[in-house]
Amino acid sequence: MASVVAAAETLGATPIVADATTASAGSQLVSLVRYVYHDLWEEVGDVRASQLPMMSGGPWPTIGLVLCYVYFVKVAGPRWMKSRPAFDLRGPIRVYNVALVAWNLYFFYHFTSLTGFGRATLTCVPPDPTAFDDFWRFNLTLGWWFYISKFVDFVDTVFFVLRKKNSELIRYFLLIKIN
Repeated sequence: MASVVAAAETLGATPIVADATTASAGSQLVSLVRYVYHDLWEEVGDVRASQLPMMSGGPWPTIGLVLCYVYFVKVAGPRWMKSRPAFDLRGPIRVYNVALVAWNLYFFYHFTSLTGFGRATLTCVPPDPTAFDDFWRFNLTLGWWFYISKFVDFVDTVFFVLRKKNSELIRYFLLIKIN
């Protein structure tokens, strides 16, 4: 180690020597990064919701799926479709649209009945994080399915790419809608 320090000094460089202070600072930095990227979300988040898929550890699964979506829409999809004819997807699109209407009617019915057509939300009473009876289990599961439905909405833009309909407005509208 001394020969490396001496060689660095002869070249005019200031050597960086790892000692207990820099090792401690490095471990503190690693701890901080781990806290921000994972532990903070577990601390602040609802323990009941963190048991559902993609709900533990922060927003990183959501960010990952959005990035994959953007990559497919902007890079992989157009590249793959470049030398292929456009797909005729009228049948699947009709089925998809009918299924989305039914799914959203289901959400509308349950959300309006659970909130008394919005009257229950006017009181701004925070939920009890210790309650995990059937009522809250249903509410959390319904909320989780609504969250998943936002990713199902991405299929709309995938249809545009596969049909070679380059409508930038629709793509970005759907991307903005998820956020």
